[in-house]
Amino acid sequence: MILSFASNLFITCIIIGFSYLFKNFLLSQKNDITNIDFIYGIFFIIILSIISNFLIPLKYFKIIIFPFGIFFFFIGIIKKKIKINFFVISFFLFFFSFFTYWNGNNADSPVYHFQTIIWAYEYKIPFGLAILDWHYALNSVWHIFLSSFSTKIFNFNSIYVINFIPFVFLFGISFYLKNNNLSTLALKFSSIFLLLFSLIHPYKNGIIFNHLGNPEVDTMAMIFFIICGYLFLLFFENQKKSQLNIFIQLSICSLMCILIKLSYIGVIFFPLVILFYKINFKIFYGRAFIISYIFVSLWSLRNFFLSSCLIFPIKNTCIKTSWSLNNEQVLFYLNQTKSFARDTRLRAKYTDFEHTIYSHDWIIPWVKDYLFNDAFLGISIILILISILSCLAFNYLIPKKKLGILDFNLFKILIILFLLNFYLWFQNPEIRFGWGIFIFFSCVLFSLVVKQIDYFKILLNYLNYIKILLIFLICLKNLSNFELKNIYT
Repeated sequence: MILSFASNLFITCIIIGFSYLFKNFLLSQKNDITNIDFIYGIFFIIILSIISNFLIPLKYFKIIIFPFGIFFFFIGIIKKKIKINFFVISFFLFFFSFFTYWNGNNADSPVYHFQTIIWAYEYKIPFGLAILDWHYALNSVWHIFLSSFSTKIFNFNSIYVINFIPFVFLFGISFYLKNNNLSTLALKFSSIFLLLFSLIHPYKNGIIFNHLGNPEVDTMAMIFFIICGYLFLLFFENQKKSQLNIFIQLSICSLMCILIKLSYIGVIFFPLVILFYKINFKIFYGRAFIISYIFVSLWSLRNFFLSSCLIFPIKNTCIKTSWSLNNEQVLFYLNQTKSFARDTRLRAKYTDFEHTIYSHDWIIPWVKDYLFNDAFLGISIILILISILSCLAFNYLIPKKKLGILDFNLFKILIILFLLNFYLWFQNPEIRFGWGIFIFFSCVLFSLVVKQIDYFKILLNYLNYIKILLIFLICLKNLSNFELKNIYT
C-alpha cells in the first residue's frame, strides 16, 4: 500500500508537471493548473511516448520524463500556478490503494494487456506484431502511457496501480465543485454511483472496481467519457470568454477516450454538437488543432506499423504490405469481437456468425439472458427511463416544476446523444464497453430531476459527505481482506 501510494503520488506530480508545460507553453494559456488539467499532462506524455517509441524502447524514455515532469512541477509550485489540493488527492489515492490488492487479474490482462505493455517497454515499435497475435494490434494509447511509467520495485510493479490516478482526479474534481449546476451534479452523482454500486455489489467490489489493480482500459475510457460529458455541460454553463478553453479540453479528452477504447467512438458527438451550436466559433484554434491532428496521425501510424491497418481491425483501412494480414483475417477478428458481445452469457453461439453478425436473431436471446440479468444495466436503464418520464411530466403536466429553457434544451440534446451512443454501443453490446455511457447519462438525467424537487435540493449540499461515508463503508467492507504484508506494497 505504501509503494502503491508513493508511486502514484510521484506519477501524479509528473503528470501535473507536464500539464503545466503543455498549458502554459504550448497552448499559451497563463491561467492556473487545476484538477481538470490532468487531461493535458496525460495527453502530452502519450504524444511524446508514441514519438519516442518509434525510435527507442519506452524503458529509456521514462529516464527522460521522470526528471523533466518533476522539474516543471516544481516550477509550477514556485510560481504558484498549481492550484490543486494535494491533501484531497492523497486521500483518494490512499483509498484506492487500500482495497484493490485482492482483486486478482481480470480476463484480458494476462491474455494480451501485459504483453502489449511489455513490447512497448522493451522494444521500439515493430513491424507486423499482429502476425504473432491479433490482440497485439489493439492499439490503446493508455497502454502506451502505462509502458512509459512501468517501474518494478521488488514484487511491486506500477502498471498495476496507475489506473487509480484518473479515478482520483475524477473524484477530486467533483469534490471541490461548490455550485449546483447541472455539470457539477452530473459529476458528483457519477462518482457516488461508482461508490454505491461497489458497496452494494455482492461480489467483492463490483464489476467496475474489481478491474482495478489491472492494466486494463475499460475503466479508463469510462472515466474519460464521464469527464467529456461534464466538460460538454460546462461549456454551455460558462461565459463566452472561457468557452474556447473548455472546448479545447473537451476535444482533447474526447480524442483520448476514443483512442483508449474505440467502442467509445460516440463521445465525438459532444464536441460535434458544440461545433454545430457555435458555427462561427474559433474552433480550429491553431496549436490545439495541430497537436490533436499530430496525436491521431501518430496513433494511426503506430497502427500501420503493428498491423498494416490505419485503424485495426477495420479492413477498409488496411494497406497491402509484406507484414499485413489478409482482409479475411481482419474481418474475422472484427466479427469475432462483435459476435462474442452479442451472444448470451454461455457464449454457445459466438462462433456462429450467421446468428450473431448476419441476422438479428441474437437480439431477443441477448435481451432475455443479458439485459434482464445484468444488475448494472438494469439499474442504469431504469434510472434513465424514470428520469426521462419525470422531466417530461415536469415540463408538460406540472407547470411549477417546469424545467428552465437551458435545462430543457440540454435535456433534448442529451436524449439524442444518449440514443446515438446507445446505438453505437449496441453494435457490440458488452456492458464494460459502455460503462461510461450508462453512468453519465443516467446521472445527468437524474440530476435534472433532482434540481426540480425541493426535498432533494436539501441533499445537494451533503453530496461530499455522502461520498466520504460511502468510501468509509467500502473500506469496512474490505477490512477483512487486509493483511499486514499488503501495507508495504
